Amino acid sequence: MIRCAALILSMLVSVALARFPTAAGPPLTVDDIAGMWSAELSHAGEKTRVVLHVEKSADGRLVAKWSTPVIHLWEMPVGIVTIDGETARIGSFVLTYDRSARTLTGTIPHAIVPVYSINAVFHRAENVSPTPRQLTAAPAPAPLWTFDAG
Repeated sequence: MIRCAALILSMLVSVALARFPTAAGPPLTVDDIAGMWSAELSHAGEKTRVVLHVEKSADGRLVAKWSTPVIHLWEMPVGIVTIDGETARIGSFVLTYDRSARTLTGTIPHAIVPVYSINAVFHRAENVSPTPRQLTAAPAPAPLWTFDAG
């Protein structure tokens, strides 16, 4: 009976502690989040790199731009970044900053990946520049037939 009571009490304490977060560290700052961030997304055995660029605009707001190098999508504006405590929000995209790992973690919103919920861990990245597209080595297309209508 005492074991049962102790087990129930420990479960209640665990639930109570989980509901009340521990003291958070200092709030996220502009310097913590501004810059280039890169993540490797993976789904069904496929992987691709994405880049999030957060920069301070002329009016002082933080602006986020998205790049997906594999499809040559570069610096597409995705929204204004707002900071609240240890999280950064870009519309429905919520990123949590891990101060010790220096990472931003979140689930890619359905506006970017419509069908699947894909988690991302963004790490600081060097300046990422667009790479020139490689032209295919295929021959130029030629018509198979012509018709003179006039």
